[in-house]
Amino acid sequence: MTAKVKNKKFSGINIQILKVCNYNLDEIDSFIEQLKDFRNEIKQKDVLSKYEKITDTQTLIDELNKLNEYDLDTLDIAYRIEMDNRYYNSDLRDCLLEDIETIKFNNLEKTSRFNVILDELIQQVEGIAFDYDIKLEEKEEIEQ
Repeated sequence: MTAKVKNKKFSGINIQILKVCNYNLDEIDSFIEQLKDFRNEIKQKDVLSKYEKITDTQTLIDELNKLNEYDLDTLDIAYRIEMDNRYYNSDLRDCLLEDIETIKFNNLEKTSRFNVILDELIQQVEGIAFDYDIKLEEKEEIEQ
């Protein structure tokens, strides 16, 4: 019965959205993307009111290393990312949010050890940094 109540709660809004989108699936998909972006902006403002921004890749990796397995449920770290390059910023944020969604969807946090999941997240971040030719502090020190 709860599911029916939830469905009815937004049914009028859903019908209006369908009308505005002219019942076109591409338009509806576009609306959903805009709604997700809007939700992410609200989430980011909320998170940034509580935590500091992450403005460089090494800090991001350091913050990831501080996580424990229970942080996956509330992985707000992606919303704290504020890099100078907006494309790099967006790729990092999208990567983390998508990975966390995949982890939760597949219940990987229950079937994999957390350090394996964390290592993969960090490798993803390092891969994106490499794609943007961003050098990490630790690696720079080793090279010198």
